[in-house]
Amino acid sequence: MNFRLIATLAVAGTTCSLASASVNSNVNPKIAQHTYTNSQSSASALQSLPEKSEAAIAARKFAASGGVLSPLLQIGGQRRSNPTGTGGSLPIIGGDDCSAAVVVSGLGSFPYDTTGATSGVPALTCGLGGSDVWFSWVAPSSGNCTFSLCAGTSADSVIAAWAGSGCPGGVPLACNDDFCAGFGPSQVTFAVTAGSNYMLQIGGYNGGVIGAGTFSLNVTPSATNDDCSAAVAVVGVGTFPFDTTGATTGLPALPCGLGGSDVWFSWVAPSTGTALFTLCNGTTADSVIAAWAGSGCPGGTALACNDDTCNFQSQVTFQVTSGSSYMLQIGGFAGGVIGTGTFDLSVIQPPAPCTPWDDGSTENLLGWTAGGDMVWLNRFGAPGQQNTVGSVDVAWGSVMFPGYSTGNGTPTDVFIYQDGVSQDGDPTDATLLVSIPTTVSAVDTDTYVNYPIAPLSITGVFFVGSHLTHTAGQFVAPMDQTTHVFADTSYFFGDNTPGASANYANPGANIQPPFSFDSIGFPAQVLARVNCITGPATYLCDPGTGGVLACPCSNPATGSGRGCDNSSATGGASISGTGSNALATPTLSFTTAGEKPTATTILLQGTAVLSSGVAFGQGVRCTGGVLKRLYVKTAVGGSVTAPDFGAGDANIPARSATLGDVISAGQSRWYMAYYRDPSVLGGCSALSTFNSTTTAEVQWQ
Repeated sequence: MNFRLIATLAVAGTTCSLASASVNSNVNPKIAQHTYTNSQSSASALQSLPEKSEAAIAARKFAASGGVLSPLLQIGGQRRSNPTGTGGSLPIIGGDDCSAAVVVSGLGSFPYDTTGATSGVPALTCGLGGSDVWFSWVAPSSGNCTFSLCAGTSADSVIAAWAGSGCPGGVPLACNDDFCAGFGPSQVTFAVTAGSNYMLQIGGYNGGVIGAGTFSLNVTPSATNDDCSAAVAVVGVGTFPFDTTGATTGLPALPCGLGGSDVWFSWVAPSTGTALFTLCNGTTADSVIAAWAGSGCPGGTALACNDDTCNFQSQVTFQVTSGSSYMLQIGGFAGGVIGTGTFDLSVIQPPAPCTPWDDGSTENLLGWTAGGDMVWLNRFGAPGQQNTVGSVDVAWGSVMFPGYSTGNGTPTDVFIYQDGVSQDGDPTDATLLVSIPTTVSAVDTDTYVNYPIAPLSITGVFFVGSHLTHTAGQFVAPMDQTTHVFADTSYFFGDNTPGASANYANPGANIQPPFSFDSIGFPAQVLARVNCITGPATYLCDPGTGGVLACPCSNPATGSGRGCDNSSATGGASISGTGSNALATPTLSFTTAGEKPTATTILLQGTAVLSSGVAFGQGVRCTGGVLKRLYVKTAVGGSVTAPDFGAGDANIPARSATLGDVISAGQSRWYMAYYRDPSVLGGCSALSTFNSTTTAEVQWQ
């Protein structure tokens, strides 16, 4: 499956071969993500890259992690020559052959000269290195040795360090192409033992003769948690420091992204749910992270591993059980030492069954390379759970990439599918329940268009989405990549034959059956939402409709069931309730979506409803009467759940009674969430630093 994304290799229109057919995806140069993993692919064709541009390095990362590069791939610039040394009488400092390595002693700076050097055996194992010279060195102390050309040349070098004396075999301890100054000098760090011998190899990229320069050797103590057996314990959730300075590449190795120079932490999950382990807020370095089950040095397969999620920083999610132990591993891409930083740990609950996955904005588009018909879907619901769908919201195109999708008026359909008996969240065996013929509108605005339907009861997992028939060079599936936390929530399928139509009734029978966006290495959710009538609550207070006050800052919601839009342009925040409203077994909780990403949020309870609403910061409040602030939470990805029973919160009736409002059977209460939004939109006063969801009414039994 060949596809292009507007940001795949930071070059619009780059094609990556993932299977036997063609998918076209356009990747966002602003994001410039480089997560190139695909279990259906095999590595090949690194040598076909003509340049060491950023795009080529990204492509190299892709192929090294399992991707396939088209042999016809061209990424700008001129093809480099492949010079080799002339040998013979030209000066060489360092042995041209490993059997004639020059001995260096101690630490400090040492000269080399590759003029006249040839490419020996063993070859430099990374970066297409050649025209190399050799040195032999005995470590004067134990620790981590940094072998660097960064201060001694500006040439495009490749270096490696090997264990032992004489001509080495096996694999090097470390190998590096580019480390400092762009595509120039190299540097590696590897563990050494006092009195042990090591072989050092210096060459030029693509066999280039880098000439004379100096290299340095320095030994520093190892990081305290350099090995999994010495992992540092972290407790609870929050932000924690790390430092990979002096770290070496240990075992087990980071299983994705060519990670190395890693450190280890141990952690006991404080609650059951989905753990979010992220470096996105704590470093700007190119990182690689992994999570493993159990305590001590792990074996087997990692629970999760990631190279790039937020630009070149890493993030993973994995399922955890309260009281169970996990090992967390942090390293740098290609063994780079990322130094100091922080990582965040949290345990989050999945959103309610009908809560939007996306934040209402696109960072990418996907389409078939040769054109065809592509269907894209978001997953909703849960096995065994009944939901009633009242409407579907869809959006087409991308405000970030106008003109790449098909235009307004293009025929399309809006779909609702029910998952098959597997209830596995994969639409391969899904059944088409609803197909609404329509045409594209509001294209390239990231604006949702609402499609009401007669109330439809669905039990279990279901999917909603749309499709477009398009030509080569067009990109149609709208992708949100900035709020992706839960894996395999979004899928695409169809027919990548120009002019063909997909088999909508049987997703698994298509030339391209369903693939999740995570499985192709581009974690994302598409812009498709569902509006449900679900649980013990009924919902009201849609701003600007049904006699309710319009949003006060000219910031209308982008769909039903959503509060006024906020400064993050999520389209407004929603609230949904699930659980029991029986006073004897009160498990009711509320989940929000579409807030500011990390907003402080309060769940508010009232004893009356304000049917017309009142202006409330940048939102509209319909919850009135005696007001009680039940719970204060901090949003993760624009969402909170309250009460959070996993965190020990009291149930709603108990919390209400504590605050002086005792709820009796048959009484109703009205609920909404309001949240901080310090960026005030035009038209509101400077004091309007908050916004709100719509309102949910619950009659307690």
